[in-house]
Formats: sequence, structure tokens, C-alpha cells
Amino acid sequence: LPRSRYLCAKVLASQRLEILRGRSLGQICHIVGLALHQRRLFGFADDCVVPLPQVAPALEAASLKEAQEGLLELMRRHGGSAVSEDAVHTWFRRRFGKDLSMAKLGFASLADFLCDLREKAARHSKSRRPAPGCASPPVPPGLLAEQTPPPASAAKGAFRPPPGLTRAEAAATSIPQHTSDVSGVAKKPKVKVALAPARRHRRRILTPIAEEAGPTHGREESWSSSASGSNASTACPMSPRSDPEEPAQVDGGDRC
Repeated sequence: LPRSRYLCAKVLASQRLEILRGRSLGQICHIVGLALHQRRLFGFADDCVVPLPQVAPALEAASLKEAQEGLLELMRRHGGSAVSEDAVHTWFRRRFGKDLSMAKLGFASLADFLCDLREKAARHSKSRRPAPGCASPPVPPGLLAEQTPPPASAAKGAFRPPPGLTRAEAAATSIPQHTSDVSGVAKKPKVKVALAPARRHRRRILTPIAEEAGPTHGREESWSSSASGSNASTACPMSPRSDPEEPAQVDGGDRC
């Protein structure tokens, strides 16, 4: 179509299209202007008006798992070759029939999504790789991993004699070891306490006290007998002194 809007409308009116039947030339000019500037149905190319390609209907956005699987397949097929981002989106639409929308997946660009995918693959491979020297022994059938005895190499490496003793001397000495049950909980060793020396010591302490108590009792009996004899021999009352060792004295002039 010609570049001029009027000439373009005149050509369209001369073709007698069903959609433009009954329209005047001015109305057709207005329709051409709307198609060029607002609706983007027409465009300019080489001083001509040409129809623009229409956008296909919106496709369903791919999920995170579908995007990861699709890009891994793309990298396996075209690994080592440079591919533009537009070519990746086009290939994904043709291969899976879905749109690879980075905004809906939560990423700013395709490069960020690829970096995240590479980090996840590296962590997964590192977690599945066994650490050197930490291989667990095979567990016999019918037993749990906690019930299996440790290997001999681990037991030899774990035993270290105290400083100043050889391995044979340390093994000869009796060292209380903590035992563990099936659940893995350590039990404290039982210690027996000897109580016989404490009882003997208590008897030794109480024996001198019993020996000292004997003479005191005899003194009290002698004092009571002497007091009764003095009361019988004297008619006047007397007051005993505070000292039990010395007998009470009665003045000779006050006898009855």
C-alpha cells in the first residue's frame, strides 16, 4: 500500500472489501490512521504501508521444574556453543509449547536462572559424594547401625596411653569404661564405697567417752552415801558446799 494515508484509503476503497462496505473515503482514512498509530496493525517499510505480524496467543508459563528440565536438555544438546537468549525462548516454545517467563519464576534474567541451576547441581553432587576415610562398614542383616561394633582400626587409633606410660602398661591398669545400651546412651560405671573403716573409727572415738563415764558414776554414789550418813549423825541441818570433793563441816559450838 502507498505511504500516504489518503492514497492507502483510496486503494482500500477501490478493492471493495466486505469490512469497508458502506464506509466513506474519510472514514476509511480515519481507520487507516488508527491502524497505523494506535492499534499497530500496519507499519512502514521501504516507503510502503505493510501489515505487521500479529502476536500469537499467550502460552502457559512453564513451572520451575519444567524450566530446569528443558534448559538441562538444551545444554546437553548444544553444550559448548553460543546460543542467544531469544533463541533459547524460541526453542523452548517449540519444544514444550510453554513460555519461559523469568518474571513468573522469580528471576531477573535467564543468566540468573542458569547460575542458580548450576549451584543447585554442584550442591547435589557434593552431598552425594562420600567423604574420604569416612566409609561406614556394612551392617549385617537384622542389626541396626548403632549395634554394629566399631572396626578394629578405629579402636586402635582411638586408644592412646596416658603420658609417661606405654601402651602395655596402660592396658594392664584397670580403667573404668562407660558402657552404652542399644539406644546409645552412656551408662556411668558403678563404684563401691567401703564403709567398714568409718565404723571402726566411730568405735574408737566412743570408747574413751565410756571409760570416762564410769568413775563419774562412782563418785555420785559415794557422795549420796556420805550425805545420808552425815544427816543421820547430826541433828541440825547443814548446807552442803558446791564442791562435792570436800565434805561439809559443822561448827562444834552449835551442837544440840
